Amino acid sequence: MNEKIEKIRNDMNEHLAAAEQRISEARSTVEKAASDTQDAMAAKIKEAQAKVAETQSKIDAAKAKAQAHLEEKKDETEAAIEGWKRDREIKKLERRADRDEDYAVSVVVLAVSAIEEAELATLQAIVSRIDAENAKA
Repeated sequence: MNEKIEKIRNDMNEHLAAAEQRISEARSTVEKAASDTQDAMAAKIKEAQAKVAETQSKIDAAKAKAQAHLEEKKDETEAAIEGWKRDREIKKLERRADRDEDYAVSVVVLAVSAIEEAELATLQAIVSRIDAENAKA
């Protein structure tokens, strides 16, 4: 297999493995949340808020890259790409491949950030539900 293709595959597998790990961590946090004390829940929410805030610059950069990619894709017609292949316009094809690779990474970064935001939202929802139930008692 081409060395560059192998690198892309390995890089994406690393990103996806990190995303799977993050999902597992979020699942574990949410599973344990309902039985935690109020102080423990507050600490978990604070930690989740910090994670979301910490990754905000990555999220913003990933969104910008993804949006730029989508705009550039509009300009690339199938006919143009076929022309590049036929005419062996290597620079254009490599630039397209680089952009597509960056886009793939950006989308995974956005997916991981969505997991972090979902974890925070779930923790906040649990605390809100506990508050409502406690008010009934």
